[in-house]
Amino acid sequence: MKTIKLFSYSLFVITFMYSNAYGQLPNSNFEDWTSASNRTDSLEGWSSTNIVVTTPTISLYNETTSPYQGKAAAHLATRPFGIVNYSTLGLLVNGIAEFAYAGGSGPSNATYVSGGGTPISYKPIEIRGFYKTPTTSRNNLPMAKVLLSKYNTVTNKRDTVSYTEYNFVANVKYTGFSIPLVDLMPSITPDTITTIFYSSNPTTVDQFGVNADFYLDSLTIPVPVTTNIANSQSEGSSLKIYPNPSNGIINIYNAQGIESKIDFYNVVGKKVKSLSIKETHLKLDMSGFPSGAYFMKSTNSQAKVEKFLLID
Repeated sequence: MKTIKLFSYSLFVITFMYSNAYGQLPNSNFEDWTSASNRTDSLEGWSSTNIVVTTPTISLYNETTSPYQGKAAAHLATRPFGIVNYSTLGLLVNGIAEFAYAGGSGPSNATYVSGGGTPISYKPIEIRGFYKTPTTSRNNLPMAKVLLSKYNTVTNKRDTVSYTEYNFVANVKYTGFSIPLVDLMPSITPDTITTIFYSSNPTTVDQFGVNADFYLDSLTIPVPVTTNIANSQSEGSSLKIYPNPSNGIINIYNAQGIESKIDFYNVVGKKVKSLSIKETHLKLDMSGFPSGAYFMKSTNSQAKVEKFLLID
């Protein structure tokens, strides 16, 4: 049976926490503006297509009515555009991004092309924030894409260290969200993070005459901190988890077949589940747990910690 190799950590005292750092996204609370207007280019540190999406009578970004925190929030919109009223998406990208406009010849009409992104010096495991969307049609709900990359000096190209797509659900009031970031290159630290927020999913949005709104505020990229955990990595753990990431159903492979107690912790160090394993293989349903990163600790003499991700 094929299993997925996971890295493990020697554990002395298990304590997981987050530092108070908000991470390395520019203007992550959307409070800094170059002018009092609602023009798309007045939001510092971000690029957007909203300038072609909405008419001058509709607020573009600067949501001054009941933002989640502070005085402003980002406001993305899907709007009819052109004579035939194709639905045009509002996009938001950190950094300086390049967009393309189809001129009314397609259902989404505006797309992200390239560019964008801002420097990052560590590997985050999630992005948090708050949002609301009064849209009720499942075809017109917002989505996000998050890309972590690193420039490869050998190939002169960027390597994709992490790539994640996330679909939001309808919420008329500000609601917290967490986007777990899927690690594709465990031994590589990225140098750039690119976040792309869409007012509607470009692959499912209705073609004609859509009016949908997406409000975004208080983004954070917590810096994961582990205390009293050795930095050296090893591959010798007798317990393996697969698949990783998982949509909720995980398999635990007990290579030595020795009875062990297993504890599961979330990213802030809270124990969320305990069990004992005697079998060589054990299937476990964790679909009821929130998406994000978790850690599995066994009680063998050489205790190991396995990290895994639950995704929607």
